[in-house]
Amino acid sequence: MADFLCKCVDSRGKMRTQWLKGAARDSLVHQAALRGFTLISVLKEKEPAAAGGSKKKRLNEKLVLEWSLALRSLLKGGITVREAIGIVGQVSPYRQLKDLCGHAVSRIDGGSTLMEALEDYQSGFSPVYTGLIAAGERTGRLDSVLESLIAQMKRSRKLKEKMVSAAVYPAIVMSALVLGLLLLFLVVLPRVAASFADMGMGADLSALAGKAIRSGLAIAAVTGTLVL
Repeated sequence: MADFLCKCVDSRGKMRTQWLKGAARDSLVHQAALRGFTLISVLKEKEPAAAGGSKKKRLNEKLVLEWSLALRSLLKGGITVREAIGIVGQVSPYRQLKDLCGHAVSRIDGGSTLMEALEDYQSGFSPVYTGLIAAGERTGRLDSVLESLIAQMKRSRKLKEKMVSAAVYPAIVMSALVLGLLLLFLVVLPRVAASFADMGMGADLSALAGKAIRSGLAIAAVTGTLVL
């Protein structure tokens, strides 16, 4: 199926343009009806991406949070959604956010909602995120919805950081323990062995080495149990 820019009329009789996906006019009429519009005419088909062209990069969690924070702050200042997105695109130092903002502004100018712009950009926004954005647009409380999304993203980020820390700490402790044992067996014991050999105490060396090995293994077992 291809994307078509269509002229539609909403329930209030206002003329709008929408990008709709379909294989024939009947399917476009159906898609328009699902969105609450009546299809008037098909303006043009969306041009396919050039072969070998660059693929849009998905936004990571950090950039989604940056986008949400900037948009929330501007909306709280009484700026319209379209103007706020334009400002974010101008001031953001991130190329991916600039591309996203340009796409969103273009879609909004064409009559689409912010939710629709985020969905078809496929930029890393989850279905939950876009669904709440749609609810915020319908109720006129987009800034409040962004506030909730930001709080959720921050909680998720902190939880992931704690999980990473919990996984890394035991690995560090066990690595230090292994290095200590290797140092004991490869450096300390050979030097002690040389000293005992010079003094003619080879038998005592065997007993000492056995004790050292048993002690090292016992320490490793206890430390591993405590860490895990």
